[in-house]
Amino acid sequence: MAEQQTVRKAAHVKVGRRIKIINTHGEVVDTGAFNAEDIAEYMAMDTTRAYNQRMSPLVGDDLVTNKHRPILKLVEDTSPGRLRPLALSPAWSRGRSRQLRRQSDLGPDRTRSQ
Repeated sequence: MAEQQTVRKAAHVKVGRRIKIINTHGEVVDTGAFNAEDIAEYMAMDTTRAYNQRMSPLVGDDLVTNKHRPILKLVEDTSPGRLRPLALSPAWSRGRSRQLRRQSDLGPDRTRSQ
């Protein structure tokens, strides 16, 4: 399988505006958000999981910062099936991507038996 090109984009989005992230490759889309007035405040998935009391966000859930403040809201999800809690992963890498692809071939629920 050929390696896909990594595309990096950044945009300044004003409060109340929407952005649409489209996954055209079927792989994970790694997304982040920062407070433009304080870049030490950033979207934190560990805080988001605690805030929403679930592993993966659902439509209508807020994505919150390391300072426990909403920064994004998931307003639509057209991905096929339920998302796995990939946010538990460390920073994304090619090695981690290969590991997750192998795990996704384990069965219909895509989880490894413990």
